[in-house]
Amino acid sequence: MSAKSLRYQLRFHSDWHIGSGFGRPKAVDRLVLRHAQDDLPYVPGKSITGVWREACEVVARGLDEGNDGAPWQVWLATLFGRRVHGRMGGRPSAKRIRIGAARFDDAFRQALVASPAVRETLTHVVPGVEIDERTGRAMDQQLRFIEMTRAGAILVGDVEFVELDDGEAAAAMALLRAGATWVEAIGGKRRRGAGRCDLELLEAARPGDIAVLKGPPPKIRETSAQFVLEPSANRAQSSGDAWISYDLTLDATTPLVIADRAAGNIVQCLPYIPGSLLLPAILQRLRRAVDGLDTDAAARRGDVIVTNATVDVGGTAGRPIPRSLVQDKKDPDAYPGLRNRLLEKDDDDGRPMEAPSRAFVGRWNAGIPLPWQRPLIGTTTHSVIDEVAQRPTADVGGVYTYEWLHPGTRLRAQLRIRASLMADEVDFKGFIDGQIRVGRAWDEYGAVTVNATRVDAANSELSAVARDDDELYVWLVSDLLLDDDTLAPASSELALRAALEDALDARLHPRSAERNPNGRDAMLGPARRESWATAWGLPRASLLGISAGSVAAYSVRAKDGTPLDAATRTTLSDRLSRVMASGLGARRGEGFGQVRFNDPMLTSKVEGLARSAAPESESDTPEGRSRPRVAPTALSRALERRAWRDAIDRAARAVVPSGSAAGRARGKAPPLGIAAAILPFTHEQPGSAQLGALRTVLAHATRADNENAAREVLKAWCDAIANTLARAKNWEALLSTLQRLIGERDAIWSSLGLDDARLTSLSLDAESVQPLKSELWVEALQTFVLQAIRQRKGPKPGGVDA
Repeated sequence: MSAKSLRYQLRFHSDWHIGSGFGRPKAVDRLVLRHAQDDLPYVPGKSITGVWREACEVVARGLDEGNDGAPWQVWLATLFGRRVHGRMGGRPSAKRIRIGAARFDDAFRQALVASPAVRETLTHVVPGVEIDERTGRAMDQQLRFIEMTRAGAILVGDVEFVELDDGEAAAAMALLRAGATWVEAIGGKRRRGAGRCDLELLEAARPGDIAVLKGPPPKIRETSAQFVLEPSANRAQSSGDAWISYDLTLDATTPLVIADRAAGNIVQCLPYIPGSLLLPAILQRLRRAVDGLDTDAAARRGDVIVTNATVDVGGTAGRPIPRSLVQDKKDPDAYPGLRNRLLEKDDDDGRPMEAPSRAFVGRWNAGIPLPWQRPLIGTTTHSVIDEVAQRPTADVGGVYTYEWLHPGTRLRAQLRIRASLMADEVDFKGFIDGQIRVGRAWDEYGAVTVNATRVDAANSELSAVARDDDELYVWLVSDLLLDDDTLAPASSELALRAALEDALDARLHPRSAERNPNGRDAMLGPARRESWATAWGLPRASLLGISAGSVAAYSVRAKDGTPLDAATRTTLSDRLSRVMASGLGARRGEGFGQVRFNDPMLTSKVEGLARSAAPESESDTPEGRSRPRVAPTALSRALERRAWRDAIDRAARAVVPSGSAAGRARGKAPPLGIAAAILPFTHEQPGSAQLGALRTVLAHATRADNENAAREVLKAWCDAIANTLARAKNWEALLSTLQRLIGERDAIWSSLGLDDARLTSLSLDAESVQPLKSELWVEALQTFVLQAIRQRKGPKPGGVDA
């Protein structure tokens, strides 16, 4: 089998509920889980994996004739990954299959997003109550409301095989296909009728599937250590300072779980993608591009560098906001603007100041607002299901929450390769463009589309010029890892100064008091990154250093302590540019140690500097989205009908605006309904018996085969009224109005205020408007007439409702 991925389909036959773990106070106790990209219900890949695996375990146990630990069950554990708390027990192992989330197809999702009124009908709220097992009655204080997604939904997702050859993939497909037939329901309340579904692979069944299952399973090869940097004897650094650089644009197509640290049961997310997560995928592509290149050794030497991927700010890679740019800590809105603490004195009122957290800035020059951006962070709660209790328990992990970067986030990074490692004619772009996976939980997270653009050396930003006043402003744009004399991690200003002096071959001194109003030459923060040894499968020592965004300012002297002259300034500028390109400190290939010198953001006074707001894309609003063509399905028609009926009901209940002539004429009287204004029934005319007959004939018309048949029923009744003098006298002008609503095709829609433009917004496809107008015409008339009766007649004075 050449293909290593395929599609599956999940079709629901009843309402279903995949819970988010959240509720809406005083309204809904349990809300459905919605996707961050389009806010539509979906089934997470972890939920699909769980029920599919359980079903495949039934099949595997049957193939093994009920013998525990037999070949198919062991093979299944290898395919799905071995669980410590599952039936297999033992040491956990990585899975060889990834099952993505089940979502509506692209066209249907786009249509729903472009039609908010229809999207709202996709879910509805149902009541529930807990029953006392002893008495059989509803328990007090146990009424609850649960949001459910409507039946008829058809969701699709991807199944991806990880390093399986054709024979292994064929066996996996056969087992998955057999297991899918055992999946009957998924989600909450599935044992009470909710979530009934059919799961199937969209790949056509193959004649040999049954034969594969009749024999023993194939042996699955060990995974290649694709993310392990192999040791190398080649430690020499490449000669030359020239670099070949590529700007990398990364677009998140799924949420990205870029784990920072675990706080309780919450996996916190970094606001960027570390270069250490991008480097393995880049090295894989670099090996294919350059034959014979020892990429692992080059990365260790720092001859291949992948910087952190940070959020796009104004078309450039965002940089962590300098710690010297501060705002009011307690109330930044009351004291707007920023201040550069390296050059501007703090206020004497003692107000606490701090740099904005988790913010990234773009290019800036004096006189313009500071472009900045914070990446959006979302959360999703998952659970580990106990096989016996069939619910989350503390013994197997219980409930945990992932923080993630939003899908659609654009990030930017840079790849730098020593020119001596590659021939000029090698075009690396063709090897790197495509999709990669980063972070955790690759089944439904971590998909990133990468696009590379070669950087013209003449336009590179990796250059710096020594200042005429011999001052040096240092800005760390990534974490910096340094060691002291005892090889212990160092994060002090002394260690930073020593590293800079060694790299620049110069002496750094404190600035003069005139240039340092606050007496602070450095504003550093600590950094800690948890590390993992893939080859060992064990955690490594934490990486401690100086955090990104830290800044320092010095006065530069030659190595012998003398002031700089023109020649030494030129030499210093060259060294500054080399350090900006190659980085500083340890593990530079993974993006650590990136530094900028003498940036205008540090060398300028910025008191009161405003921050520019990120413009909102037109596509962020429903009106800015195009309406795609959607093939009609049972679900789409049901949603459109529900949206139309809701709109009809709201329109029939509307009242005449108080500013209109009819509204002013009523003065302080109760508001007049629009339906009652068009059909002004009174308490005397027509009588209750006649109105009852009208209700009956309207109900009879709703059961007609089509719109024309319904019109004939209603016209016949109106003609009978008109031909009976006594009855016609009671109706007077009302009868002609009613006949107009029945006879004119669009009269009822115009009376409701629902023109074609409004009705189109209630539909997923403009071509469905006319069929729905015909189908729901009699319902619209019935709703309008009955609402007019309620609005005008009301309760009789001193009596009951007429």
